[in-house]
Amino acid sequence: IEHRRYRPDVELIFSKPEAFFDIVRQAKPDLPVFEGELRWVSPGTYSVMHTLKQQIRRAENLAAQAEAYAAHFPDLAPPDAADRLDRAWTSITFAHCNDIVTGTCIEPARADAMDELGMAKHFAQQILVDISRRQTFKIGPCPQQRLVLHNVTGRDFAGWIEPEPWFGAESHILPVRITDERGDEVPMQRKLGHAAERKMFRCIFHVAVPAFGQRR
Repeated sequence: IEHRRYRPDVELIFSKPEAFFDIVRQAKPDLPVFEGELRWVSPGTYSVMHTLKQQIRRAENLAAQAEAYAAHFPDLAPPDAADRLDRAWTSITFAHCNDIVTGTCIEPARADAMDELGMAKHFAQQILVDISRRQTFKIGPCPQQRLVLHNVTGRDFAGWIEPEPWFGAESHILPVRITDERGDEVPMQRKLGHAAERKMFRCIFHVAVPAFGQRR
């Protein structure tokens, strides 16, 4: 405000886009007409490098989940969880640099950003795995193969999942059924596993897990 009249013939004022266009419209200047790509510097950079953008969002989600999970179960979180999360968020925040997230950085910088995001995801996943496994250790033994499903978010989950359980080398020919905590059978469908060989399979079924809860 002190410098709004930094020259005798100039006054700086707060304005808005409408005021600018009104002045241009009144002046009726002879403006050139452009056809084609208007952003002639690095055209298309806001839509390319989708892999990098996907990894940024993946790292954000994992770090947010780990942060909330550790806050909800502080006694089960690793003692250095806060330090890991701080390092993870530092790498994620740096990846939001305008040249990195838009894909206009040089290849070595992009590769370095991907490495940093990988580290951030690793730190977050370590926290999630540590807490969920410590919760699982509290569950008593079960004579059958058991799936323990953890909801690591603060929102109730209801949807389809497709775990890939291990039933041995002959699991592809064994009769398999899934039951819930009450012993009721859960409808499920088999699907090819991730491996090329057909000994493993994924089972698709619908489940509801409360926020920060578990099902088994």
